[in-house]
Amino acid sequence: MISFQHRSALLACLCAAALGIVSCSRRKDQPAVDFSVALEATEPLDSVYAAIVRTYQTWDDVQMPVTVTLIDAEGKGQSLSGRLTMVRDSAIEISLRAMGVEAANAYIDPDTVVVADKYHKQYLAEPYCSVFGASGLSVGNLQDALLGTPFIPADMPQAWRAQAGDSIMQALIFADDDVRVIGLYGDNDLDVLAVMADKQARLALKFNFDQAKWDTGRSLRLRSPKGGTRIYGVDIMQSIYQQQ
Repeated sequence: MISFQHRSALLACLCAAALGIVSCSRRKDQPAVDFSVALEATEPLDSVYAAIVRTYQTWDDVQMPVTVTLIDAEGKGQSLSGRLTMVRDSAIEISLRAMGVEAANAYIDPDTVVVADKYHKQYLAEPYCSVFGASGLSVGNLQDALLGTPFIPADMPQAWRAQAGDSIMQALIFADDDVRVIGLYGDNDLDVLAVMADKQARLALKFNFDQAKWDTGRSLRLRSPKGGTRIYGVDIMQSIYQQQ
């Protein structure tokens, strides 16, 4: 039985990538998103996968600009721009900047999840299985989810459902006994709402595919945090809830 702390870390590591946003960037109104539409007319993920996966091209690595926005319960958002880099089935890195200086970064590989909030001098470092074990997501699955590509998780496939039309992912939903995560895909963006018990958090990612650089032979390696205080997934969730 996976603990609630480990299940909550699925959301916590996403939100941790935006921790550097707090108190160091301008608040802005975010457009309303009706997540309820993602709960209608969904299909098992394997059905969607079989129908449209052949429309996606293979890739080895990619780097592109991304904007990450953490949105509170009142619909107010705080944003940072940065860079998403991925090596297929190997690693993911998101680097976020404020005033030309790196404010936060997240690194994920099959063994490790490390998120560093340089503004508050805090970091999260956990085994991959502790963070994403409840979802059954591999690193490749997570990369597909970020790009809006259908995938079949290695474990718990029955917990995943999807919407798709015209070979484009529209919604991706994960739900188990105490977590529900809904991802809505729009115009080169991914809007994620996670709900646990009576708490929720929302994270929006905007990708600039026009400036994406594919298959350049790049590699990624872990940049170990230097200094700061280590925190845990449950601490991040408590911090987010206190802001709502």
